[in-house]
Amino acid sequence: PVAQAAEEPLKARPVALQQAAQILAAAANGIVAATPDGVITFANPAAADLLNRDAGAMVGLRLERAFVYGSGHPDAGKPLPLLAQFKAGPFYTEQEGHLARTDGASFESIYVVAPYAENREVHGYVITFRDITLRRRSEAELRLAAAVFEHSPEALIVADAKGRVKIGRAHV
Repeated sequence: PVAQAAEEPLKARPVALQQAAQILAAAANGIVAATPDGVITFANPAAADLLNRDAGAMVGLRLERAFVYGSGHPDAGKPLPLLAQFKAGPFYTEQEGHLARTDGASFESIYVVAPYAENREVHGYVITFRDITLRRRSEAELRLAAAVFEHSPEALIVADAKGRVKIGRAHV
């Protein structure tokens, strides 16, 4: 009975690892793990899709090659300062970056860096990130609409689908 009780956690371990792998693969956000010196040890399918890379080929790649500022950014072609962030933080804080894809396209992103440790010894870092390009575009369109609405010399009325007035502004 004692030996059997000791074996049960060992039998459950492969199931837990398989489940963790399935969860990471299903995540919508890109997830990348790296060593403290910046070598990628894991990339989920979403990370590969966002960066237009093969997830398996990302393993062993240096972060400076995978996480590069995209076209339109003042530092286009240069790596994000992730290694500096590994050393000094901030951790668990959303940061924005304009990331490049291998096909030449780029996208607005939010990323978070977090260390992972065992017994208070840091073994590496996890970078989670997502594409916020559509959100940024929508925000810009809303700002434009607000400016047009605010500065229009004409009276404007906005109604919902049932004809109820939601916003009205008469030029005075």
